[in-house]
Amino acid sequence: MDDTQWLAPSQNNLEKILKIADSFYKLNDIQVNKEKSELLVRYKQGKYRPKLKPHEPVTLRFRSDLIFIIPVLPRSSIRILGVYFDERNTFQSTIKQITDKINELQYKYARKRITDKHMIYIFNSVIMSRIKYWSQVKVLTKKFMDKIMNQFLSTFKKKL
Repeated sequence: MDDTQWLAPSQNNLEKILKIADSFYKLNDIQVNKEKSELLVRYKQGKYRPKLKPHEPVTLRFRSDLIFIIPVLPRSSIRILGVYFDERNTFQSTIKQITDKINELQYKYARKRITDKHMIYIFNSVIMSRIKYWSQVKVLTKKFMDKIMNQFLSTFKKKL
């Protein structure tokens, strides 16, 4: 079983959810690799998590098992169904991913022999679809989108 996320306001609540989930898994004969679990501790802006320290494992009771999970490092992110999340809800990983993809595209366009129509098709059908998917949990600013479009347009004009 892949890509299951549990959201809880506290460790106690998370363990209750895991207990219910584990009974469901046993009832339906579902195997879960508990060792592959990741823990992302999120908190409100301006509040630091004083009890948890990076590289310090957290012990969670998963019904009859105890699992030890090291929380994701501060300013790191985890990928859930292709969308990146970080502990501060900044979505910097998503912004970086979009920027990197546009830069990669610029590099590839400069080296390839493709027509302007190919460029427009790839940008509209592939790149914009990916940006929509990656940013489905984040509203991108007009300024950021203008920057992306300007990068594409400058590459496009060079090819003409």
